[in-house]
Amino acid sequence: MAANGGKSDVTIKGDATVGDKVVPNMKNFDGTDVLEPKNWTIVKERGTGSVTNNGKGKAKYSLGSNKTDTGTVTLADKSWTGENKITFENTSIKGVGSDKVMFANQTLDTPNGMSDTTITFKGNNFLYEDGGKSRADEKDAVHFHKNLDRIPGNPPADIISHTKFVSEAGSALNVYVKSGVSKTRGVGVTQ
Repeated sequence: MAANGGKSDVTIKGDATVGDKVVPNMKNFDGTDVLEPKNWTIVKERGTGSVTNNGKGKAKYSLGSNKTDTGTVTLADKSWTGENKITFENTSIKGVGSDKVMFANQTLDTPNGMSDTTITFKGNNFLYEDGGKSRADEKDAVHFHKNLDRIPGNPPADIISHTKFVSEAGSALNVYVKSGVSKTRGVGVTQ
């Protein structure tokens, strides 16, 4: 997703129905088996480098890094001036070919940075980081890495992008992450 200087107002809706297939090597806090969603909303099997318009190449959008280990959902705005409002409603997202389910890192867009972002979870949401096809030593469900940026001038200006996570009343965010070699996070935000 990319605001790219404009405004993104995106709602992704899924099906909150839980199936009967057990997620291997995962347990809930009460010791019960973790069951997969009946239907996955998003599954990422391959890495991210560039995105084209329906594969026709007319509107190519390349990330600053072609590394495969980005995110199943990646924010790469290429602008400080935009705004992202993203709602996940009853979604189930599985990362297999990535090391993060949701990822934003302003260094993907250096020197243009990241936009202000609000992520809202509504209903029953399921984030599962498998990372089975990822070479990365770190695995995260959510990892946002954003800093201020100093624009040269007299005087220099600091541009700060903000990140906000909202969970609506009565909603649930179920986070499951397979252990990484070096580290694992459920939700990590570095500002």
